[in-house]
Amino acid sequence: MSPSKQRHITAFELLTSPSAASLRKRIEASTGVFLLLFLLEHAAGNALSVLPDPTYYDGYVELLGRTIVVRVLEVCLLLVFGVHIVIGLAMKYVRHTIIKRRPEKPAPPRPILRVVGWTGAIIIIFLGIHLTTFFIPDRFGADVLHPRVRMAEAFSHFPYVLFYVVSMFAVSLHLYYGISSALATLPLVPRSWIPVLIRFGRISSIVAPILLALTSLIFFIRS
Repeated sequence: MSPSKQRHITAFELLTSPSAASLRKRIEASTGVFLLLFLLEHAAGNALSVLPDPTYYDGYVELLGRTIVVRVLEVCLLLVFGVHIVIGLAMKYVRHTIIKRRPEKPAPPRPILRVVGWTGAIIIIFLGIHLTTFFIPDRFGADVLHPRVRMAEAFSHFPYVLFYVVSMFAVSLHLYYGISSALATLPLVPRSWIPVLIRFGRISSIVAPILLALTSLIFFIRS
């Protein structure tokens, strides 16, 4: 089809049409890779908070608080999270719709799809609680607390720490099984790079959640 005859897909078609499956996969893959990179940065930054010398974490916090680029990236990050969640739910909806319309008995979903789906649901719940615990009070709350103080307060409660650790396990599984599909879907990634990138992605999907979980546990032990 020539460029002049190409029809722009609507937002509704993107979310509901089986013919838009390839585009949905590419969007989900692109946003997933972006979120993995954010998770690595977030885990490394939070790990600084438990070091004996507070200078490193204070410098990290000051950088995040005073750089306008970081504020813009925060908005972009929230949008990317939203797009990733919406597209993921749309993919699940379309998949179930196709299965229901098939006259023959549908094959059971692959175990990987079940893992990604269930862990994704846990992550959505975690994000809601995490944002209301940290991000919203920091940006819109009346009491301005140092992030380390807010972390110490939140991670002093065992139920929250337990939920946080379980959520990090879900994040790790979600990324570990999703990274292969994501990298294979991205059109600009050279095929020869994929094995190396998948290895890096899988290692990152284990290391970053472990760092975040350990950070919460260290705060709890010190409380």
